[in-house]
Amino acid sequence: MQLKRIKTNVIYIFRFIREIDRGTFFTLSAAVLLSGLVTLPSLFLPKRIIDEFVSGRNFQNVVRYALLYAGLTLILNLTNQIIASKLEKQTKTLEYEGIIRLFKKIAEIDYYMLQDADTMDHFARATKCVMAQNFYQLITSLVRFFSSIWLLVVVSGTLLFLDPRILLIVGAVIVINAFTNSRMNQLRYQANNELWPLDRRMTWFMRFAGDLKYAKDVRSNSAQDFLFSKYRKLSENFYQLQNRLIDSDRNVKLINFALTSVQELLIYLLLGFHIIVKKVFTVGDFSVVFNAMNAFKSGCSGIIDGFIEIGSRGEYFRQYLDFIAIPSTFRSGEQKRCRLSEDDDFVIEFRNVSYRYPNQDTDALHQINVTIRSKEKVSIVGENGAGKTTFIKLLLRLYDPTEGAIYLNGVDIRKIDYEDYCNLFSTVFQDFNLFTLTLRENVTFGSERITDDEIKAAAQKIGFLHFIETAPRQLDTLLFSDYDKEGIDLSGGEAQKTAILRSLLRQSKAVILDEPTAALDPQAEYDIYKMIDESVGNRLMVYISHRLASSRFCDKILLFADGGIAEEGTHKSLMERDSLYQSLFRLQAQYYIEDAE
Repeated sequence: MQLKRIKTNVIYIFRFIREIDRGTFFTLSAAVLLSGLVTLPSLFLPKRIIDEFVSGRNFQNVVRYALLYAGLTLILNLTNQIIASKLEKQTKTLEYEGIIRLFKKIAEIDYYMLQDADTMDHFARATKCVMAQNFYQLITSLVRFFSSIWLLVVVSGTLLFLDPRILLIVGAVIVINAFTNSRMNQLRYQANNELWPLDRRMTWFMRFAGDLKYAKDVRSNSAQDFLFSKYRKLSENFYQLQNRLIDSDRNVKLINFALTSVQELLIYLLLGFHIIVKKVFTVGDFSVVFNAMNAFKSGCSGIIDGFIEIGSRGEYFRQYLDFIAIPSTFRSGEQKRCRLSEDDDFVIEFRNVSYRYPNQDTDALHQINVTIRSKEKVSIVGENGAGKTTFIKLLLRLYDPTEGAIYLNGVDIRKIDYEDYCNLFSTVFQDFNLFTLTLRENVTFGSERITDDEIKAAAQKIGFLHFIETAPRQLDTLLFSDYDKEGIDLSGGEAQKTAILRSLLRQSKAVILDEPTAALDPQAEYDIYKMIDESVGNRLMVYISHRLASSRFCDKILLFADGGIAEEGTHKSLMERDSLYQSLFRLQAQYYIEDAE
């Protein structure tokens, strides 16, 4: 089973190398050949030199052998170093490509998977493969493994010729050491699988300590001791596992040291017997035996260590490949392209749509039936927890319904090209994020089709142009000072308008605002929504809020309650009848009147 897994790991590694850079194969082959050749001059030439010394026959032979030994050693080592350096560069390229692919995968993986603990643990193990030189060590192990195999053949023949018992002694010690080391690596791999979740949780708690995003909550709630106690408990478990590994590693080393001492004692006695008693070995043969014995140990260690390393590090590599190969539910199956022009109308229908979050007993949304048309202004209102944001995540296809289906122009959106469907929307969430990039990069995400004039024109419509023009470097101003002292920090309103500007510049068919102005008072929220409404033209606009005052100018109002659409209509039609919307609207209006008084 172990051999089969090693073989599979090697095949996966070679496939990855072939896919990225086939030239690495030639460098790898040269490295394997030279790694073994470097040892051969020190195996046989010192015997010649020592025997000439002892016999005292011909000093010229000593000079000749010494020059040959020095020359071969220098040439082989220099060539080996050049090849090794080239291989390291090529491996860095492979590692870099591996990181890029991992970054791209985690950025594109289906949204719901990011909320799955097993997926994130899998991601942590995949990261282990391409970070901290793990991939380089894996390639190095491959070189040592294959070079040791052919070197071992040469050395074994030499030792068999001199005395098979030497080979038997060295081989027995190596086999025992290999078993203990293999057992140690299995324990290390198992422990690492337990350490990943702990390490990820520890990192998560550590982030609270220095992340400005959480600093106010931590300090205002005096949560430092609570978080510290959680971190301490995790760290205790983490270090207990590490201490177990240290103890096991110590025991393995003690066994190795004891066996090596016994081995050297037996070899010295055997060689002394051959040289002094039987007089069949020369002093030069003594050097051959010890050099061959060291080469044999090195070769066996290379094979065993390579075997173990390819097994353990190769498992991380398989974890990496498995993670990269995780299929996308949202991109699977036969999907049709859908590219709507600026003037094309569209209809989105929810038909008997329900959604239940994992490990929950009840639906967050239940039996939703609603139609949304292009160019409409739709307001989605309701109290917190009514299902508004879940509805939007289904609309954006961050989730797929657990029951029912959503249709675009009569076609199930699961059968529409995922990227094409996502490009219909631009969204500003309540918990939107800006990035430590320039203001221009934050609102365009590198899109070259958006000009500075277009940015300023859109900013003018939402009352944000003054901020851009007075910023230190205008559109080239870096946001946030946590990574660059020249960056500027934004107020809440400035951050909201930056996010809204980004959404408007996307030129999508629909703009969705999921309570991005929740921190503002109702009048300010209404003013911003009205300003946005006037600037987006005929695009579909969807406003989400738990405050009803912002829905007055919309064509359609969807009132969510208890995971369903309780009422649907215009502001006027809902206010003219005895509706839940009417009572909630008057209640909220009265609250703000009393608050103002």
